[in-house]
Amino acid sequence: MNSMRRNLAVLLAVLAITVSAVVLAMQYQVSPNVNSPSTINQPYYAILEYIDYINTTKAITLAPGQSITIQAPLPPGPGYVLDYIEVSINPPSPAVLISGSNLMYSKNEIGAIVSAYTTSDSLSIANTGNQPLNETISVTYVFVNEEYVALNTSTSSFTLSISVPDSTMQYVTQQVIMLSIPNYMPFEIASVSLPNGTTLSQLISSWSPLVNYIKIEPKYMELTANGLPPGQYQVTINYGGEYVMPSAMLVKGTEFLNYTVNPGQTLEITGSEFGVPPGWNLLGYIVVVYTVQPLVVGQQPGHFEVIANRVSPAYLYSDLIQVSGISYLLPPFIRFAPMIGIYIVYDRYFEIVDNLNVPLVVTFMPIIYKPIGQWVNGNLEATVSDADVSNGLWTALVVQLPEIAHIYKIVTPSGTVYTGLVNSEIPWGSAERLVSIS
Repeated sequence: MNSMRRNLAVLLAVLAITVSAVVLAMQYQVSPNVNSPSTINQPYYAILEYIDYINTTKAITLAPGQSITIQAPLPPGPGYVLDYIEVSINPPSPAVLISGSNLMYSKNEIGAIVSAYTTSDSLSIANTGNQPLNETISVTYVFVNEEYVALNTSTSSFTLSISVPDSTMQYVTQQVIMLSIPNYMPFEIASVSLPNGTTLSQLISSWSPLVNYIKIEPKYMELTANGLPPGQYQVTINYGGEYVMPSAMLVKGTEFLNYTVNPGQTLEITGSEFGVPPGWNLLGYIVVVYTVQPLVVGQQPGHFEVIANRVSPAYLYSDLIQVSGISYLLPPFIRFAPMIGIYIVYDRYFEIVDNLNVPLVVTFMPIIYKPIGQWVNGNLEATVSDADVSNGLWTALVVQLPEIAHIYKIVTPSGTVYTGLVNSEIPWGSAERLVSIS
């Protein structure tokens, strides 16, 4: 999420995430004849997507009234189909008009198009102003090869084997493998292991650069093939009714809490350090850990550890800075090692272990959620009260639908309609708020 201003009453972020929903797992009866009913169990399915990104960048000059057409290339391989095209404009200009079928936009605070998206195979970019435009456009063509994977209901925990191919594919910039499970299904993604058996948690504890290419959530997992070794990855999935999540919910960032962890000590967060309001559930935390280690020649920097059942690093940074005088009056014996880690923890419990000789500063924000809304004639009607958005730094209405449904528009209490917007900050009431339909 973008950085939030404290005076925002509501941050509205509506997401239509494309995931698998082949069938509901349920029991029903069919009757070969009226006297002999039988019960059929239909399986649950997740969707496994191989997503290929092809990136291009070029400078263009458009005279007033002039336009150009962006056309998608051929798919990168058998089984791949075009998912969408994304075009980014730098610098954004109100004179730029992007047109075509099935378009959505990201717009800045003055309404200029920052990016445009289409599921069609082409779009046009035109200069509607009275002055020539010099722009740099970045175009991403996204192709997807998808398959459905049956989920096991005979055990409380099982593994799926997912193949990460060699990333050297023809003219493909990046390949991402995504496993998705719809919210209403009673499963969660618990962990992932590399082909050599190393778990994501072990990679995070050792500060391995491979963690930059693995993302995990309760219902989603993403592997970036370009940065990972090829082979078979094992994904552990838990099965049980407690893993069902609502498709429509309010998600709230509560407050920032600050702690200091001394050398050799461990900070344990259990969820009892703050109050979760009645009717709300704890989703997890945004956690920031940072420090600077002073070193001399011969000493090597250490690493702190973040321990939880499911951790997804958002940003990791470490460096070794040498300090010396220009004339060697101060020889280069002194070094400093700054470290910062920003994590999303999808768990009630986590630990921060200080293995260093300096204190750690830990800042974290609990994230809570609660179901909301009623489905009426295919539409979601959500009533958000003042109490829902109070006592927090931001609140979002999040709607995640299976692939058989899509969010078409958002109608506010005043009757204002928002449609075709992705990651756009718009004036809404007395503040700017985020609207995003993916």
